[in-house]
Amino acid sequence: MDPLVSIVVAPREGFSTVLMVLDELLASTDSSVHIVVVEGGSQPWVIDGLRNHRQSGRIDWIHLDYMPTPNEARNIGASATNSRYIIFIDNDIAFEPDWLEELMVVAEDHLADVVGPTICIGPPRASIIHHAGGILQGCVIDNNWSLYEEHRLKDLPFEMDAVSHLPVEIDVVEFHCMMVRRSALEAMGPLDERLSSREEKDFALRCIDNGLKVRYACRSIVTYMAKVPPKRHDPTYLLFRWSRTNALSSLETFEETWGVILNRHKVLNLWIGGHRQRLMKIAHPWLGWIYPKRLGRWLANFLASREPLNPRPASWKPRIPPPPTRTARQLIENRGNGKPKQ
Repeated sequence: MDPLVSIVVAPREGFSTVLMVLDELLASTDSSVHIVVVEGGSQPWVIDGLRNHRQSGRIDWIHLDYMPTPNEARNIGASATNSRYIIFIDNDIAFEPDWLEELMVVAEDHLADVVGPTICIGPPRASIIHHAGGILQGCVIDNNWSLYEEHRLKDLPFEMDAVSHLPVEIDVVEFHCMMVRRSALEAMGPLDERLSSREEKDFALRCIDNGLKVRYACRSIVTYMAKVPPKRHDPTYLLFRWSRTNALSSLETFEETWGVILNRHKVLNLWIGGHRQRLMKIAHPWLGWIYPKRLGRWLANFLASREPLNPRPASWKPRIPPPPTRTARQLIENRGNGKPKQ
């Protein structure tokens, strides 16, 4: 009989927090849960820690000789499992008691294909809501149809009474922590490895296109530990994932796939650019001695503009899912008239 649940741990912005995540997973799940961690480009002390964790007998460690994008790591990890459900988590997540059991309750009670928890942001843990399920909406701006997501209760204090009154049916679950039924993932095809940004919206649209059930488990609570300062070597992966090259490729892929026009200035300069600069200042605190002076801003921009070398095997090609049957606008405006589930 195939196991019920496997967990795939993928990188988000570095690898220094992955050992903490594995400790929490071992403590918060039982021995039947298979854990796969995919890593490439981390420092020797992280590799030593992963080697030690592998001795627990519950963790498979897949090491790559290059830095994978998060979707590539998720595809590799998923292919190493055979469970009914796969849980994708980023390697900077903390877990509250019964987080996995609550995901399972919603998946089984609602016959859901995809389930997302309440995602807080911290530290501190379980205090401020980051994502309580998302709803996709569309609107026309300057004669162009635009896609956007409503983040429910974003940045509000976490209160169980508030989240428990939210509708269970949602569109978007973030890859910080997401449970997916294997049969649904196989029907959709692989996650799109051309994306290092906008992958949640791409996944959500593909769920709508395939008539899948996406549900919210309010009592499953995890925390995205975004405020933990990165270690000195973490910016190497951060600069790879959020590089301008990867960002442009993601935007072009998303626009071409879904027939939408994105606000590139907002995504590239305000979100990704600002994100890189903020994390570079945390990783290099000496910038704070001169920031926000002009020289400090210039140095932050310079450090954040670097693109680390990341040679891949010559035979490497990104895995790409089948093209969707409809544009994003058609999916959103015809919601409820989706393709029947196979």
